[in-house]
Amino acid sequence: MLALIAEGRIAFKKTHTGVPRLIKYLDDMDSEVQTSVITNVGQRAVEMVESVLGKGEFKNPKDHEMLAELFNLVTWRNPNSLILDAYAGSGTTGHAVLEMNAEDGGNRRFILIESGDPTAKGKVNRERYTTDITAERIRRVISGKWADGKPHPAHETGFTFYNASKQIDKGAIMAATRETLADIILQVVEDDSNRIDCRMDGYQYLIGKTKLGYGIALVWEGKNPNNLQPLTVDIMDTILDEAHAAGVTKPVFIYATGNVAPHAPELYRFQHIPDSILARLNLLPGEGDDA
Repeated sequence: MLALIAEGRIAFKKTHTGVPRLIKYLDDMDSEVQTSVITNVGQRAVEMVESVLGKGEFKNPKDHEMLAELFNLVTWRNPNSLILDAYAGSGTTGHAVLEMNAEDGGNRRFILIESGDPTAKGKVNRERYTTDITAERIRRVISGKWADGKPHPAHETGFTFYNASKQIDKGAIMAATRETLADIILQVVEDDSNRIDCRMDGYQYLIGKTKLGYGIALVWEGKNPNNLQPLTVDIMDTILDEAHAAGVTKPVFIYATGNVAPHAPELYRFQHIPDSILARLNLLPGEGDDA
């Protein structure tokens, strides 16, 4: 301790009543210290995807080496990490994890989720996007059989591909139960809501609130054979009473198939079922088409 004090390696509080601290320098650290800014050349990621999938198959990919560096930082190089990418795109995360395992013999796993390009501008249609781009990149990286025809190392591993059995469209929304439709709505307003505590139970119409506290209500009457109950004055009053009781902020975002209540934007904002939901998901007919 005296030697460290003599070397100026011990920091004391001004009052000398606090706990002394050992001063550490970068060359003393066992693990790496990342700078605040990381720079790399974006063209490398484009060239990599073109080598694996072919030229023009995917625009604006991420750099798998950059992702590998970040994954190592946030997981403390844990060789058994599980990494989730909910917007997998071209599968860069999976590529990065495969290379990380090959480098240090790790047993990291990945979960990739991708629903395809919702616009009409993609080279691969939405139904084939995940199979022909995301999963195909992983297949080629594992097999070493890239589009460029050059020799690449194969990886002795594999992955499981799951395909969702149902797709959200107008028919699925209109046939949904109230509980299912509430789940869909709370997911599509994810940008505006805190997913940890946005749901609210115990009300006839109120189903949740946004991150800023605005109420979310659903008018979906199961006793109506076609689930086409519009928003009426009486239902609006009930929703506003529920909003007051729940302490949520107005205006309340009210989802319904129609609206015959008075226009009152300071009290509520009408959200049409199914169009408002489909618009949030970029699934309206013609959505994303060139003008």
